[in-house]
Amino acid sequence: MSINIVYRYAGRIVAVLTVFTSGMVAAQDVPDRKPMMMRSIAEPVLPSTVRDGAHFRRVDKLFAAVAKGNDAALGKAAIPGAKLKLTSFEDGKLSSQAFTGAVIRAAMASCVGPLSVDEGRAWVQLSWVCDTSAGTLLSRLFKFRESPELSLTVFFKNDLIESIDAIEPLSLPGAKRVTMDAYSTMKQER
Repeated sequence: MSINIVYRYAGRIVAVLTVFTSGMVAAQDVPDRKPMMMRSIAEPVLPSTVRDGAHFRRVDKLFAAVAKGNDAALGKAAIPGAKLKLTSFEDGKLSSQAFTGAVIRAAMASCVGPLSVDEGRAWVQLSWVCDTSAGTLLSRLFKFRESPELSLTVFFKNDLIESIDAIEPLSLPGAKRVTMDAYSTMKQER
């Protein structure tokens, strides 16, 4: 059974979270499909959407350990040579930097989340909805343009992290995105 929690601000839906109250899903029970990249927490929940599954719980636990200073946990959870990147758009160009323990700590301190977005057999998507004001830890590392959301897709190989692609989900025709004031709204409702 699941419960949808709708976050509203000024009558607009800024985020929908689905909380599973029973029947957690094991990674092998999820469909074998590809993720929709740059997926936002504001996107509709599809019949194939898996929230709060085994991969999400594992990554959530890993990020909590890294947030407490255990950077070695990230290295142990990844294959050798894993591609961990944080991509932003600056001056009309893509710019990438390493997705490190410092980025995770900044996100955990500056954002609500991580929030489960979707999950497949060998990947998980999660998001943080962030405080984009100047001076936050994350705003020093990353510039938000159109959304306060940092979307991550984590791919696994043999139960280890093969890659992390972190990026702000930009506006696309027909795509749903959280509003720039979503962080303060979500923070007030917690």
